[in-house]
Amino acid sequence: LVVPVGLLMGTVAGYCGGIVDTVLMRLTDVALAFPKIVLALAFAAAVGRGVLNGVIAVSNTAWPPYARLARAESLRLAQADYI
Repeated sequence: LVVPVGLLMGTVAGYCGGIVDTVLMRLTDVALAFPKIVLALAFAAAVGRGVLNGVIAVSNTAWPPYARLARAESLRLAQADYI
C-alpha cells in the first residue's frame, strides 16, 4: 500500500517538473517533518479503532521516502543519453 503511493507521487513529480514537482515535493517535505508514529496515532484516533485503520494510518505516514527515491530516479533517467 505504501510503495505504489510513493512511486506514483515521486514519478509524477520527476516527470512533470515545474510547479507540479514543487508542490508534490513540498507536500512530501511536510510529511517528512512530522514524526511518523505521532502522525499515525493522530490519524488512527481520527478514523477510529481497528486493525485496518491502524494499517492505513501507518501506510499514510510511510510513503515520503519512496516518493523521494522515485523522483530522484526519474530525474536521473530523464537526463540519460538514451532517453
